[in-house]
Amino acid sequence: MKRILFLVVSILMLSSLSISFADENIDNWRYHKEIKHEDKNLYKSLFLDEEIYRYSKNNLSDIRIVNEQNQYLPYYIYNEYINNSIESLIEHTSEQVHSHMDTKYNKKYIDFKVIPNDENIDILGSKIILDINKNNFLKKVEIYGGYDNIKWDFIKEDTVYRINDLEKLDIQLNNIFKYTYYRIIFLDDMENTIIDNLKLIYNHKEITYREYTDEKNAHYEIKVDSKENNTIIYLNNENSLKLRDISIISKDAFKRKYSIFYRNNNQEEFKQFSSGEIYQIDLKNFKATKTNINLGVYENYQPYPTSIKIVIYNNDDVPINIDNIKTRYLVDKIVFKGDGTNSYKILFGNIDAHRPYYDIEAYKDHIENEDQELCTLLNIVKRDIHEKKTDKEINYNLILNITIVVISILLVLIIIKKIKF
Repeated sequence: MKRILFLVVSILMLSSLSISFADENIDNWRYHKEIKHEDKNLYKSLFLDEEIYRYSKNNLSDIRIVNEQNQYLPYYIYNEYINNSIESLIEHTSEQVHSHMDTKYNKKYIDFKVIPNDENIDILGSKIILDINKNNFLKKVEIYGGYDNIKWDFIKEDTVYRINDLEKLDIQLNNIFKYTYYRIIFLDDMENTIIDNLKLIYNHKEITYREYTDEKNAHYEIKVDSKENNTIIYLNNENSLKLRDISIISKDAFKRKYSIFYRNNNQEEFKQFSSGEIYQIDLKNFKATKTNINLGVYENYQPYPTSIKIVIYNNDDVPINIDNIKTRYLVDKIVFKGDGTNSYKILFGNIDAHRPYYDIEAYKDHIENEDQELCTLLNIVKRDIHEKKTDKEINYNLILNITIVVISILLVLIIIKKIKF
């Protein structure tokens, strides 16, 4: 009896394996792309593009990497933006060490020494925040960095201002610096502006977002509600991209409030999830711009909506003349180990595929510290999965499944008879 039970369990396990791997026939994938590589490193990486997001499953469980013999290669998906979803914010204070006014050129020089939170760590900075206790000002500034308060490296030029309810006192450095000293130079500063405090910020999460994003022109439609005098923008996100930012491109000067809504394919009504204000002021003596709509509401990275609606409230002004709309979205990285073959492909577009589990997933954090060859993707290739299969393929799959099921049923019947006896 024990032998029969063991045999039945083994056959049923074999049957389940047969069924689970039935969808792993390479002919079940509708799309693939060639992976262009130069065989530089053992581990290879690539970023998914818009076409893969469009034709793959939302959870990317149908992604496969194959070599030139169509053998499946282990891989993992690295979402650095998810791995660093917890904000890693380091804030350093500073002390002013020097200040003087160049009356000849109307330039105000103010030098700060950064005070590290821990003497054993490097001072990292990606943003500067200035504390200026003054109303109604607009100043062009130059930012310099140094290690000894003697030799200075130019970093960037920017603008800070506070005009009524508009304010910009932060300066994004667009890179990560390790300077100990920072010099702020106010240009054309006849008022002799004073900085009460300077903070140096390092936001690892923010830096990571920049590395794992891509930008594209949005697919959109603009309508004007003449009754309410609102501009309504409909964005089509049919590829279910992980949208991060929406940028309004216009030459007009404006200052408008907006509300933003989302809807998925299975929903009839739009749901509001955010609101804010955009503005663009371009005068001879004053320039201020904030035309970016941040979709930070998706901090938990839930499935992304297929349609977005933005309502811009024009009040009594004429609608904004919008030239273009750009979107920035998060991207995923695929990493796999090359096996020395000449060519590799990425497969996608199989609704029946299940997520694979590879050993490489367990030590991916170590592989991220290894050198990786960054590969590129070639044009998409589509295959008609409804093509007639060969007799050999049909016979093997069909006969194996039918045989396993029949034997399992017969053995179960035999066991039932013996139990009754």
